[in-house]
Amino acid sequence: DSVVQRLNSQLRVRLLGDSLPPSLHLLDIRKGMAFMLASHEFEVAISLRMRPKLLLDVNDNSEEDDTLQTSAKARARERDRVRWSLFELAVLLRASTSINVGDNDDDD
Repeated sequence: DSVVQRLNSQLRVRLLGDSLPPSLHLLDIRKGMAFMLASHEFEVAISLRMRPKLLLDVNDNSEEDDTLQTSAKARARERDRVRWSLFELAVLLRASTSINVGDNDDDD
């Protein structure tokens, strides 16, 4: 349960820092997923997923003396490892109730 709570917190932080399309609206964050709505189009449940570390992530062969720059690069690589993933998609359809009057084929 604490893992899900930490993931929910990370989702909140990431949503604040990432730019989202203006048509997406956050509905809720629960169970480790962010539930979002694009009005009258679709609902999605997204979460963060981490890819495995690559050799480049583990061994940085650059000869940099500036530890702040090295630390910033490490944070950027770590952030790049965590990507948004789509887990649910619901397409919203609305039935049309229009009736065409006068288009009867019974005019024989």
